[in-house]
Amino acid sequence: MKFTPRMARLLFFLSGLFLGTIMVFHVWGALLGLIAEPSLFYRVYVSIQLALETLILFEVVFLLITIGIDKPMNGEVDPDVLEFDHYPDVHVVLPIRFVPVEKIEKTIKGFMDQSYPKEKIHVVVADDTPDEEQSEVYRSLCEKYGVEYFYRPENKKYKAGMLNLLLPTLKHDYACFYDYDQVPTRDAVKVLVWGIMTNPDAAYVQLKKEFRGLTDYVNEWSALLYLQFFELLQPRKEKLGVALFAGSTAIFRLSALREIGGFSEETFTEDTDTSFKLLASGKRGKFLNFLGSIGDVPHGYSNQISQVWRWSHGGTNVLRCRYRDIMSSPHLSFQQKTETLSIVFMTPVLFVAYVYGFSFIPLILMGFESQRAYFFGVTTAIFIPASLLITYTLFVIYSISKRKMRGESEFKYSQILGFIYISISSNLMLMDANVYGILGLLGPKSPRGKWTRKINIKLRSIFLLLLGIVLSLFGLQAMLSGFPSGLLILLVGTSLFPPFIISFIQRK
Repeated sequence: MKFTPRMARLLFFLSGLFLGTIMVFHVWGALLGLIAEPSLFYRVYVSIQLALETLILFEVVFLLITIGIDKPMNGEVDPDVLEFDHYPDVHVVLPIRFVPVEKIEKTIKGFMDQSYPKEKIHVVVADDTPDEEQSEVYRSLCEKYGVEYFYRPENKKYKAGMLNLLLPTLKHDYACFYDYDQVPTRDAVKVLVWGIMTNPDAAYVQLKKEFRGLTDYVNEWSALLYLQFFELLQPRKEKLGVALFAGSTAIFRLSALREIGGFSEETFTEDTDTSFKLLASGKRGKFLNFLGSIGDVPHGYSNQISQVWRWSHGGTNVLRCRYRDIMSSPHLSFQQKTETLSIVFMTPVLFVAYVYGFSFIPLILMGFESQRAYFFGVTTAIFIPASLLITYTLFVIYSISKRKMRGESEFKYSQILGFIYISISSNLMLMDANVYGILGLLGPKSPRGKWTRKINIKLRSIFLLLLGIVLSLFGLQAMLSGFPSGLLILLVGTSLFPPFIISFIQRK
C-alpha cells in the first residue's frame, strides 16, 4: 500500500489530538505545582516558563489539527486548456552579480523556448557586478541571444536595490522575476500571464520551484525546504488569501509594486518583506499549483549554511519591521494576520526552544524541580521540543508523499532521520542570525551587512560539542540527584552533537 498525502494529513490530525491531550495534563500539572510551592521566585519564574510552553504547544496543536482537516489544493494547472483574449507583452527580469555564465545562459535559453508568443517576451538581464571585464562577458551573452542588458555597478543595495533601479525603465504592465539559476519550464510564462490576467485583484502570482539532480543528504535537505514551503505552507496561505512571493518564478503587476515604492530594501529577504508590505496595504498575491522552474541548490555545506543564514536573519528582521504593519492593517482578518506572521515566527522557533531548555538550569541549581505532569517518571516538559520535532517530521513526510505522487523518487522515507539530523545541525548554526535579525543588526543598511556571510562551521561545531558535553553531564547528574527535568537538559545537550559530525564529514 502506498503512503499518500491524505494519509499524511491523518497523521497531522492524530498528532495534534495527541499533543493537545498532553498539553491539558501538562498545564494542569504545572498549575498544581505552582499552588503547592510557597517560593515567590519559583511562582514567577515557572509562570513565565508555563506561558511560553502553553503558547508553543497551542500553536503546534492548532497547526497540526488545521492542516489535518484542510482540504488539499486543487490539481495542477493544465496549460493546454488556458484561454487568452490577447497576449500582452511581458518583461522577464534576471538579476545577476558574479554568476557563472553557463548558468545564466541556460536560463536565457529557457525563455527562448516558451510556449508563450516569443515576440511578446522581453528578457532583461539586470547586472550590478562591479567588474568591467566580467560585465563585457555578460553583455556579449545578451547580444548573442538578443536580450536587453541593464548594467548598474553603482548599486549598493543588494538584489532589491538593483531591481528598484530597473523598475522605472520597464514599460509594460507585467514583469516576471526569476533567479539566474532557475530555468523556466516550457509553459511557465503562459501560466504566469494567464494567472495575473484572470486574477485582476492580484499584485503578483507565484508558481512552484523545485530542484533536481541532488547528490547528497545536505543539498537534498536544502531542496526539501522549498518542497515543504510549496507543497504544504504556500497552499494553506493561498486558501486564506495571503500567498507569499518566494523571490523567483513569479509575475508582478508593476503598478501595484510601484505603489509601495518597489521592492523592500530593509531586509535580506526582500521577497517576504515585499509580500508583507503589499498584504498590509490591501494587495493580494496568488499561488498557482504549477511547476514554474527547476534550479540548483548551493553546493557544499558551508554555502548552504550561508544561504540559510541570510534567510533566517531576513525572516526575523521582517518580523521586527512588519509586525505592527500586519497586526494593525485594516485589510487583513485576524486569521490572515496570524497566518502571515507564522512564516517568520517559524524562523526563530528553534532558538526559543533552546532558550526554554536552558531555563531549567537555574531552577535545578537552586534546588527546585519545575513541577509538571509525569508519565512513568518522565516529565511532560520534554514534549515542548518534541512537539517541534514531530511537526517537522510530519512536514517532511507530507512533502515527500506529494513528490512521490508525481512519480519522482529523489526523496525517500528512509532519509527522514538524516533530514532531521541535518536540520538540527543547520539550525544550530543559525542561532546568531535570529538574534541579529530581531535586533536589526548586520542588515542591508549596516556597513557590516553581507549578502553572503561566511560561517566558520567547524569552529562553531566544536564550541557546540563542548557545550553539549557539559550540558549532558549536568543533565545526567541532575536526573541521578532526583530532578526529572534533568532529562530535558540531557536531551538539549545531546542535540548539540550533530553539527560537529556533519561539519567534519562535509569537505566544503
